[in-house]
Amino acid sequence: MLFQLRRQANFRLGRVTEISENDLKEIFSMLVQHRERHRTDWIGWLRAAALGANDGILSTANLVVGVAAAHSTASNILVAGVVGLVAGAMSMPAGVVARLTLAHSRFKIDLGGLVSLA
Repeated sequence: MLFQLRRQANFRLGRVTEISENDLKEIFSMLVQHRERHRTDWIGWLRAAALGANDGILSTANLVVGVAAAHSTASNILVAGVVGLVAGAMSMPAGVVARLTLAHSRFKIDLGGLVSLA
C-alpha cells in the first residue's frame, strides 16, 4: 500500500514518465472506494448560502438606495428592487454552473493527459 501511495504522489508531482492502464484503474478504484461521509461535506454549501444571501441583500439594498436617491417614485423604486432580486437570483446559479463546467472540463483534460501517457 505504501508503494502505491508513493507512486501516486510521484505521479501527481509529475515524476512518472508513463503509467499503465492497470495503474490508472487501480488509482481510480482507490478513489471510488472512499465512501465515508464527513460533517465538513456540507460546509461549502453553508458558506455559499451565507455569502450569497449577504451579496443579494447588499446589492439589492444598494440598488434601491441609488434609485431612491434619484428622487424616483415609489413604484420605480419597487420595480428596481424586484428586478435586482431577480437578476441576483439568476446570476448566482449561472456562476455556479460556469464554475462547475470549467472544473469538469479541466478534469477531463487532466484525465486525458493521464490516458495519453499509457
